[in-house]
Amino acid sequence: MSKFKKITATILAASMLIPSISAEASTKKYIEDVSISSKVEVLITADSAKFDSLVSMLDAKSNDISAKFTEISFVDGVATLSDAETEKDNLEATPNDAAPEVKYEQFKDRAVATVDGANKLNIRKNGSEDAEIVGHLASGGICLVGETKNGWTFIQSGNCEGYVKTEYLAFGDDAGKWCEANGVKLKGEITADSLRVRAEANIDSQVLTLVPGGESYEILSQDGDWSYISVDGDVKGYVSTEYLNIKFATTRATTVAEEIAAEEAKQKALEEAAKATETPTTEATTAATEAPTEAATEAPADGTTPATEVPTTEAPKTEAPTTEAPAPTGGNVALGQQIANFALQYVGNPYVYGGSSLTKGADCSGFTMAVYAQFGYKLPHETIAQSKSGYEVPMSALQPGDLIYYLGSSGLIGHVALYTGNGMVVHASSPSAGIKTSVYNYRTPYKAIRIIK
Repeated sequence: MSKFKKITATILAASMLIPSISAEASTKKYIEDVSISSKVEVLITADSAKFDSLVSMLDAKSNDISAKFTEISFVDGVATLSDAETEKDNLEATPNDAAPEVKYEQFKDRAVATVDGANKLNIRKNGSEDAEIVGHLASGGICLVGETKNGWTFIQSGNCEGYVKTEYLAFGDDAGKWCEANGVKLKGEITADSLRVRAEANIDSQVLTLVPGGESYEILSQDGDWSYISVDGDVKGYVSTEYLNIKFATTRATTVAEEIAAEEAKQKALEEAAKATETPTTEATTAATEAPTEAATEAPADGTTPATEVPTTEAPKTEAPTTEAPAPTGGNVALGQQIANFALQYVGNPYVYGGSSLTKGADCSGFTMAVYAQFGYKLPHETIAQSKSGYEVPMSALQPGDLIYYLGSSGLIGHVALYTGNGMVVHASSPSAGIKTSVYNYRTPYKAIRIIK
């Protein structure tokens, strides 16, 4: 008997109907009341080995075949039979069981650039090495992915879209594995209104500072239910992991137009700074060592919060601290904004302890010192001394160009940032974060100083 006649006889003898059978291994289909005639032909032309396996299986199990639903699947070329109606009901009851497990939700429908750390991935207008370059994606940069064809993948990242070579991308969970293997840092976004940063990984430990909701901080390590974060170069401490949304610290693409505009803005800021140096609006401030006061260097009595006074929740709602001192009049607002705009041109440049170079690297006080030097002001390269160089203003009266100081873990002033307006600061944050922007109360502010009179 031929194969076609044999299987037809088997099916008819069992008074059954079978579903469509795919040539792909492990494929399952559920089709009700479909006749055998056309389906066997498809299987014969698709894969004769599977046809042989199907014949053997039906000969052995013809008495067990459901007359209404039957599932026939192939695993490694071997035909198997099960009650499709039961299987279908189970799938409908627990639809998530059929979905593949995703370990790294951050990279669902996304990819990361896997070029070497010092390189950037070219984004081109079309899928060709001869096509125009429209942007760049740094190593570990994240992107949405579209079609992949002929070795090229269409991506979107930031304000840029175009084609990149597929060989330099890792997709989905592979992207997460690549980030882990290549040391891409983790960051935690604060999901509470504000969160205490503690000296040790326990609720009775000293509170170093408060961090506000929505800000993200580098995670240095994790210890049970606690994450050790870097607030900036001066303060590191533990926060409750429960109030963190943890992701890899990926970057986004930049367009060629954005890169050109950034460079032009930096050159313009340098030119404006040079003009301001020629005709400064005020005398340069003197170094703090000329008139130091010991009291100013000591931490206030309430600079830290005793553990017994801390509410039981690890996510208190707090307002940014303010002072009752009246806001002083004066201050060249336009010049302050010029200084703030100038400082913003260096976001992304490195943090270097003891450094004062805007391009090669600076620490927090070195950064503010170097920025103000461009406008004819001499500031000391040390946070406590620098905090005495101008006059104090309340947090409620901040203007662009003001300097905001923060207490360190020692209880003394340990960090400085430059206020840029709209509740934001720019500062040399830490070796891992470099020069960046933050909300002005990304940690608890201590005092604000205005240099410009």
